[in-house]
Amino acid sequence: MHRPVPFLSHPGPRSHKRAARRSCALLALGVTLALVTACAQRDTRPPQTDGPFPIPPYQTTPRAEATYSYLVYRDALRQGRGQEAEAALSEVVRLDPQPDLYLELAELKWRLGRPAEARETVKQALTAFPDEPQLNLRLADAYVAEQRLDDAALTLESYLARKPEQAIRIEALQRLAQVRLEQGNFDAALTILSNVPKDAVTADTFYLRAKAYQGLEQNTQAERALRRALDVNPDHLPALVELAYSREVAGDLREAERLFGRLLKLGETNREVFLKLISLNLKLDNPAKALTLARIGPRDPAFTLEAARLFINADYKSQAQELLEPLVQDPAPSAEALFFLANIAFEADGPEDALALLRRVPADSPLDAKAAGFRAQILLLQQRGDEALADIRSAR
Repeated sequence: MHRPVPFLSHPGPRSHKRAARRSCALLALGVTLALVTACAQRDTRPPQTDGPFPIPPYQTTPRAEATYSYLVYRDALRQGRGQEAEAALSEVVRLDPQPDLYLELAELKWRLGRPAEARETVKQALTAFPDEPQLNLRLADAYVAEQRLDDAALTLESYLARKPEQAIRIEALQRLAQVRLEQGNFDAALTILSNVPKDAVTADTFYLRAKAYQGLEQNTQAERALRRALDVNPDHLPALVELAYSREVAGDLREAERLFGRLLKLGETNREVFLKLISLNLKLDNPAKALTLARIGPRDPAFTLEAARLFINADYKSQAQELLEPLVQDPAPSAEALFFLANIAFEADGPEDALALLRRVPADSPLDAKAAGFRAQILLLQQRGDEALADIRSAR
């Protein structure tokens, strides 16, 4: 099954460096401006007009005003006042229009939940700076976020036609290949990636080739490309995940378990990785390791319940019971855990234990009716029809 391709690239380091330099310069200027302004505010007398050296009134320059507005923007942003921050940054852009400031304003509008305005801000910047690399790439990203993939492709193709320098050209080619992958045009993606010079191929390039081969159901070539990506960068997470899934589908469970285990070592500790490793270890008849993984996984009842379900489905019920029992010790026990434990108790020929657990399911739980039905079933099997009927009536 074709999974969406995560966009791998981000705004280049140069724009971040420019923003950092601007922040430092603006801070220094802001301190100077604040001192001058403070002095001007302390002296409220009218300008001196007599004497040999008349003193003119204090006047700010556009650069100083931009500096002050940028400091207002940063302070408002720090305090979470988004609208005020946007107004101040818009004033900075008006006074000192620069590509990195346009990008910062577009990003702020995006975070404020106005993607269309963010895109228009980038387009406005491109009228003044048509060849600025990050503006072109950001516009393509904005179109992708809105699922306007044809517009994204057109933006990137138009930019590539202007023959940018090689580092940016490679980034644009890979972005364009990602767009074609999102469109399901796998052959086109491979053609685009073939334009990346051999000495400039990265782990991302190999990963994108693998996704194209997967789309074409050429799994051998896909795995080869994924391994090449990991040869270039052993910590390339998307390639590692894809290769792990590929090995699992191919039935190579030990290799899949090893690859998913590497994800944990690289800091990928989300619940999906833990659950996948638990499932693989259970399939490999290694319940002890699966139980250890369940214990060190996320401290979340929903994760514990899902892990317990995997143990129950694999017929490792004692391990499931060990995971579930802490969830029913509280005064407000987990209804799902009670229900799972009741099933385990019933199958272990402990109907009374099962009944006791089912009676603890809270009346306001969505599982209450199901628990009542299960209680009635157990009572009927024990030839206790009157109790079963009374139980069902009380549940209504």
